[in-house]
Amino acid sequence: MGSKRTVSKYNLDILSNVGFDTFEMPILKAERAIPTQLTGFNYALSKSEHNSFIHFYLDDYQFERVWNSPKKYVELFKKFDGIFTPDFSLYKDMPLPIQIYNVYRSRVLGRYYQDLGIKVIPTVSWSDEKSFDFCFEGLPTHSIVTVSTVGIMNNKFNKEMFIKGFNEMIERIDPREVLIYGKSIDVDFDRIEYFENKNIGRMTKQWVGEVQAVERVAVEEVQDLRHPVFLR
Repeated sequence: MGSKRTVSKYNLDILSNVGFDTFEMPILKAERAIPTQLTGFNYALSKSEHNSFIHFYLDDYQFERVWNSPKKYVELFKKFDGIFTPDFSLYKDMPLPIQIYNVYRSRVLGRYYQDLGIKVIPTVSWSDEKSFDFCFEGLPTHSIVTVSTVGIMNNKFNKEMFIKGFNEMIERIDPREVLIYGKSIDVDFDRIEYFENKNIGRMTKQWVGEVQAVERVAVEEVQDLRHPVFLR
């Protein structure tokens, strides 16, 4: 397999007795827990209260260290209610091998932390139709999953591609519920809960519909976040 340094560099030694999907993506376990609030990974180390799930809807550089040293963060993550899988970027102009690698890294870390007893909600992202061949691999069916709409609402193509990918996700993995981080979006799926800011509680789709009707209780886009799927 290579030297210990090479094995460690690619985290080839952190999974055992794990099933693999097409593209040899580790298969995540289904999760049914629903967070009451979220904490960005960039605030997790300094946060004194831990009754939340950690999310990774951040620029990749802020959590690349989790991939580089996954064992280092085990005890931190165990303090919290759970985590979302790290959201490594998929941009539509990225070479496909890099996109596949970023999906793989997310699945590896998610399954690693699950096997250590940490509640892990799969993060789902895609770029364009070409990514549909691999971006849903390793995801469990009938699980809670999370996606983000941050950064897509002001671009027609990005919004249309989000909806197309969302529909594809529903068809392929039939999620128990979808947690959407960001502004509400009109999709044909009822089992949705929205998380609109760094540390807010969840909102039902019905409540979001009322917010949309009352023009502009819409939540601010968080300045230090960006949607992981689409090129800005």
